[in-house]
Amino acid sequence: MFNRYYRGTKEQGGFGIGLNIVYHICKTYNIEIEVESQETKGTTFKLKFKD
Repeated sequence: MFNRYYRGTKEQGGFGIGLNIVYHICKTYNIEIEVESQETKGTTFKLKFKD
């Protein structure tokens, strides 16, 4: 999901780089990413900032 140009659906639009950019920023600044997803209900991303 964090790979560049990954597309989870066949819907058109976007470039597929958004989550990849977030992943690299989080990796650089030691921020943990948690993902919770339920089909038909949605997805929640949590960023945990570490000291």
